[in-house]
Amino acid sequence: MLTYANCDKVSEQCPVSDTVFGYKPSLPINATLLALFCLVVVAQVVKGTYYRTWTFMTAMLLGSACLVVGELDRSLCAGVERWADCGIGYSGRVMMAQNAWSHGGFVLQHFGLTVGPAFFADSMYLTFVDIAETYTPSAARINPRIYPTISSTCTFLALFLQTIGSLMSSTSIVNILSSSALRAGTTVTLVGLVLQLLTMLFFGLMCIDYHYRVRRAPQDWNAYAAPTRESQRFVLFAWTSQAFYWLVGASVVYRIAMLAQGWDGGIVKNEAAFVCLQGVTVLLAGYCFSALHPGYVFPKGTDYVTQRAALKVIDEKLEEAEA
Repeated sequence: MLTYANCDKVSEQCPVSDTVFGYKPSLPINATLLALFCLVVVAQVVKGTYYRTWTFMTAMLLGSACLVVGELDRSLCAGVERWADCGIGYSGRVMMAQNAWSHGGFVLQHFGLTVGPAFFADSMYLTFVDIAETYTPSAARINPRIYPTISSTCTFLALFLQTIGSLMSSTSIVNILSSSALRAGTTVTLVGLVLQLLTMLFFGLMCIDYHYRVRRAPQDWNAYAAPTRESQRFVLFAWTSQAFYWLVGASVVYRIAMLAQGWDGGIVKNEAAFVCLQGVTVLLAGYCFSALHPGYVFPKGTDYVTQRAALKVIDEKLEEAEA
């Protein structure tokens, strides 16, 4: 793949066409994505702190941080002629090989853009508990709090595989590891991505199952949560969550297709595909939960989510009807 191990800048002997992507990343596009992802970080910090949704905020911030690092290195590499200078001043500096193209930038952007969406997906799993308690936990086949536990466990396993695989493949591409490590790393990353996609599919099926079960038992709905359930913000959040799900899923499918085709494939070298299917999709997902934050939809510090409170309200309504 990369045969010029001593290249330190773009030249006739070291053309851009021989780099991993085969093109110089667009500085305006990647700088714009970087700036917009930074706004997601700011929004999550402000709203997460205000609503005290610490676990959700952590997942979103980890995902955003990975994506910011990835976009930062793509933007940095787009603005310099010396490919070995990509990543200077950032954590990618420590991973730079001595004499290879864009080693620090490539390693960090491949790692960050691969694992970032997994953290986003995990934040989505956490919202299921609030949704279930707003309707009724009894409609779920298992304790609603176990749903995100199962999904998050699978996600972290997928993250581990993606981290190991992406670091192996990216460092082998820049001639730190052997070519055999490239094949192994790509395979491990693919396994992690497929596991992430299967986890999302499992979660989606469980949500569909819960939806139909809860619709068949309106008498069990949490009466005390009716104001939240009937609010416009809750309806919008339901649609936003679905959009978030499909946007993150699209980015995962793109990543799987890219790695399955190989580093010499056309998908890797297609910047338009990357911008649309990796950059824009995940960015829109980040804005979904930034514009309509779960803390804004589900009130905290109240007892509306408890079944005891719901039964109390039902009993009071029955007493009023009998009187």
